[in-house]
Amino acid sequence: MKVDSRAKLIRAVLSWALALVLIASVAFWYRTSERVPDNVTLVTGIEGGLYHQFALELQKSYERRTGRQMTVMSSAGSAANRRSILDGTAQLAIIQAGSVSLDQVELLSALYPEVVHVLVRKDLGIHSLEGLDGRKVVLGPLESGMRRSALEILEFHSLMPRLVEATNRYFGDLASDETLDAAVVTTGIFNPDLVSLLEGAQFRLLPIPAAGAVEARNAHLYEYELPLGVYSIANQVPPERLATLATTALLVGHEGLAPTLIQDLLESVYEGGLHYRFPTLFRKDEVLAHSPGGLAKEADLFFNPADRIGQVANIMESIAAFKELAFAFFAGCYLLWGRLRRAEEREKARLIQREKDHLDDLLTETLRIEEAQVRESDPAALHRMLDEVTRIKLKALRQLTHEDLRGDRVFLIFLTQCANLISKIQAKLNEVAYQDQARLEE
Repeated sequence: MKVDSRAKLIRAVLSWALALVLIASVAFWYRTSERVPDNVTLVTGIEGGLYHQFALELQKSYERRTGRQMTVMSSAGSAANRRSILDGTAQLAIIQAGSVSLDQVELLSALYPEVVHVLVRKDLGIHSLEGLDGRKVVLGPLESGMRRSALEILEFHSLMPRLVEATNRYFGDLASDETLDAAVVTTGIFNPDLVSLLEGAQFRLLPIPAAGAVEARNAHLYEYELPLGVYSIANQVPPERLATLATTALLVGHEGLAPTLIQDLLESVYEGGLHYRFPTLFRKDEVLAHSPGGLAKEADLFFNPADRIGQVANIMESIAAFKELAFAFFAGCYLLWGRLRRAEEREKARLIQREKDHLDDLLTETLRIEEAQVRESDPAALHRMLDEVTRIKLKALRQLTHEDLRGDRVFLIFLTQCANLISKIQAKLNEVAYQDQARLEE
């Protein structure tokens, strides 16, 4: 009996010890495990600007991918965004490189180029930066990165003392306030407010011939060239390749963000289809080259996944037993993964090349139609050509679906060619109809 009682006591003590170890393990895990907030706040810029539009698309991608919420909040610009990060109002922000210090914030990613646009009213007859002398120029809100880059460029050209400055104005006010002569706007080329201004015939863009000299003296601005007609083929805005400058839009967060949150956020940007809405978004393999500083640890691992092998090796060294075997196992897995990844990349490259070849064929068809329409004056034949160009364009949009090809310059040239050709044929139809009407009236 005493033996049975002693055995029961030992079993009871062991059971309670195991329970306590389990409870302690759970408590330790809970205290040390990362906590991903159910709702994060991303602060952007003025509503209607590209920061805000990008954030709204990121919000959809993030919420769809994670099931958690993201709140998008507008602001007066990069300086205000950094303050929101530091005071805890927001966990994430989009800022312009070089506009504010990155101290006490974590750099998560470089997003896309922000191009310097010098807009002037056409009726003023200004064709160079010197023509801004004595003019009323919009430089952007006081806390915006747009204003910071504008000041740097104008000061470099010794123009600041000679401007009649419009302080605290947004460049979109040019559309409604004719007393404003010009604006220096630093933003992505798909900013909806900028596109709206340039699609009309009221404004022209000025070149920055000394862009290379500005780049040499500035760590955040670099030479950039706007393609001919990128804003309007019909009005040729710009009318030729335009020399200017650009900086970079950055995604930042407060220090100590949960690694899972960073991973989910970056996957939402680069694997959530945002390239379709924002073709200038840097590819995943370009981000490190365009980042103005070191990325947060988890972000660096996202863009450079090979570094994770180093982490695994460090963990293995802390395990005295089986460390060589474990390292060999993970190294073998990595080599296998590398082979599979290279095979996928080769298959992806073959797929893209097939689509590019198909795109070349479609582009050749449009050139054939363009040559034919030059000699054609029959309305029925022109209508058939118009329908054929439309079918070619729709075929490309349906069949050429790879996101890398959609962001390729050749695809943009193809779409531009289709739009230009449709305009030419439509103009010829209008001309033929006018001539027929004139003959009837005679």
